[in-house]
Amino acid sequence: MGTQSSMRRCLATLLLVLTAVLGAAAPAEPAAADGDDGSASRTEPAAATSLTLSTDRGTIVFGERVALRGRLVVSGVAVTASTTVLVSARTADGGGPVVVGTVMPAPDGRFSLLHTPSYSTTYVAEAVTGAAAGAAAVASDEVAVGVRSRVTFTVPRVMWIGEPAVFRGTVRPRRPAGATVTIQRRLGGTWRTVATASTDASSGFSVRWTPRGRGRPVFRALVAADALSMAGRSRKRSGRSRDPNPHRVPRVFKRLIVIDHRVYRLYYYERGRIVRDFPCVLGKPTTPTPLGKGFRIRRKRLQPGGANGARYMGYLGIIGIHGTDQPRLLRRFPRPFSHGCTRLYDHHVIWLYDRVPIGTRVWNVRGPRR
Repeated sequence: MGTQSSMRRCLATLLLVLTAVLGAAAPAEPAAADGDDGSASRTEPAAATSLTLSTDRGTIVFGERVALRGRLVVSGVAVTASTTVLVSARTADGGGPVVVGTVMPAPDGRFSLLHTPSYSTTYVAEAVTGAAAGAAAVASDEVAVGVRSRVTFTVPRVMWIGEPAVFRGTVRPRRPAGATVTIQRRLGGTWRTVATASTDASSGFSVRWTPRGRGRPVFRALVAADALSMAGRSRKRSGRSRDPNPHRVPRVFKRLIVIDHRVYRLYYYERGRIVRDFPCVLGKPTTPTPLGKGFRIRRKRLQPGGANGARYMGYLGIIGIHGTDQPRLLRRFPRPFSHGCTRLYDHHVIWLYDRVPIGTRVWNVRGPRR
């Protein structure tokens, strides 16, 4: 028993000696380096940050909106609440940059912004961490968006052969006064320049064009690119060029009505020029509308009603020009359905009634072939 206790004391003493020896042999822990201010500091790895910016369209037309989208990744983890993205824009001529939005990315780093640029623009997104004003950007990216000029353009619905027709339009974004707008006409499958115009102080333009023959000419207006915007062109526009006096009505007549049996239309002239024309129903073969140039309006009746419609103007016995209670017949061609009278839509005969006095001449003719 005494011998066992003596052995335990020897083992404990040996263990203490080994522990002391091993501790003395271990290398000393290096002291922390001091900073310039004497305080201890430790260098930590910088956060890896990336920012991407893209757009749904690289080219838009003036007035359209562009969608900017991007993603910010900080060390591959969720974005902190102190991280914001500033989006600025500079124009194609070097103007700017101007901040157009400040967005807070979602936890996954994604962000988006809608903007309507006035000119071709380069958008720059910069990621800023920390709440301090003027903090330096830790990542950035940019994307360019071209703005195509928007050209609006109108052509008269009716243009008269031999008489100048005025075309008008605008260019946006605004161009300086004197910028050139080109007017083209489509001939066959080719566009040919027929006129040029210059923009005014409000970036509008006008030009005159004189038709030389009948038809439905098609036009467009174009403007070249400048320092701020891309080239642009209008939609196609069409008018109808017509002979202002196909029935050779003398200018001496202040007012005259021509009923053209060939095309089933009534023409209202003033001083030898068509003012308006309307589809009409004429007499059926058994009761034809009389031909001739010796007729005059002899009487007028307001609101005759029934088959005479809204107005009536007689020029030969009971035969006259009046409205109708059967407007569906005016949608057909040819239209020989009456008992000799000339029938019009009620709203057309009301317009004519208000302008035609007693004594106005009426011609019933077979007009020229179109």
